Amino acid sequence: MSKDFSNVMERVKFALAARTGKEIAKMLDTAESNVSNWRAKNEMPSDFYVKIAEKTGVSLDWLMIGKGFPYDDFNTPPWLELKQPNWINNLSTERKEFLKKLENNYQEYIQENIQKNEFIQNNEFKPLHSHFLSDDPSDDHIRFERLDVIAALGDGYINNETAEVVDFVHVDKAWARENLGGNLSRIQVITARGDSMQGTIEDGDVLFVDTSVRSFEGEGVYLLSFADGLKAKRLQASVGGGLLVISDNPLYRTETIENDKLEKLTICGKVRGAWHLSGF
Repeated sequence: MSKDFSNVMERVKFALAARTGKEIAKMLDTAESNVSNWRAKNEMPSDFYVKIAEKTGVSLDWLMIGKGFPYDDFNTPPWLELKQPNWINNLSTERKEFLKKLENNYQEYIQENIQKNEFIQNNEFKPLHSHFLSDDPSDDHIRFERLDVIAALGDGYINNETAEVVDFVHVDKAWARENLGGNLSRIQVITARGDSMQGTIEDGDVLFVDTSVRSFEGEGVYLLSFADGLKAKRLQASVGGGLLVISDNPLYRTETIENDKLEKLTICGKVRGAWHLSGF
C-alpha cells in the first residue's frame, strides 16, 4: 500500500472510529475482502468516499486528500445531534452509541495532534483547528469556541502550552462572512488584555484572529509573538524599510523593526475584528 493511500485509510479509520478492516467493512456495509482489495490496489471507489462523508459529516477534501480539517463551517460534527433536545429522543440506541464513539475518537485525534504540534509553543500561537458550529437548523449563526488565550495590549502575555475552550461566541453568519473573510475555519477567538491599543481594542475585548495570515500583508492589527509572549499590535510599513510596531494608544511609543531583523518577527495571525462587551 502506497504512503499516500495509507494516509487515506488512516483518515477513513478515524472518520468511522474503526480500528480494523473488518470494522471498516461493517460500517460501510461491504465485504471485508473489498477493504483488502482497496489496500492492494491503492484506491477506494469514489462512492465510498461520499458514503463516509454522509455518514460521519467529515469534509470530502480532508478525507480524500488531507486538505483542511475533518470538520469546518460546511461540515459540522454529527454528534451535535446528541446536544439537540428535539432530536435526541428520536435517535436509536445504536445511533447514539455511534455518535458518542465518533466524538470520543475526535477528542483523541485532537489530543494526538496537540502532542505533535503544540497549540502554543515558545509563545507562538499555533492553531490546531477552528471549531465553530451552527446553532440551529436555520444555519443563520455560527458558534465559535473562545479559547483561554490572551493577546497582550502592552507587555506580552505567556500563555499555557495548550489552549482550552472557556465559552462560546455566537456570531451572525452574514456578519462573519463580510467581516472575517471567506476562510472561517482559520478564525480563532481569543481575549485582549491591556490598554496599549485603546481606541481600537479595549481591555477584555474578544478578538477574531485570522490564523491563515502568517506574514505582513499591509497595514493592520496583527497577533505577534515576542520573547515575552503574545501581543496584538498595529503593523505599518516603514518609509526607510522594515516595519513599524504601533500602539494606537498615544501614551505608548512606536517601535521599528529593521529589514535585517524581520526574520525574527513571528506573525501568528491578523485581527479581523474585535467585540467589546460592556459590564453593568
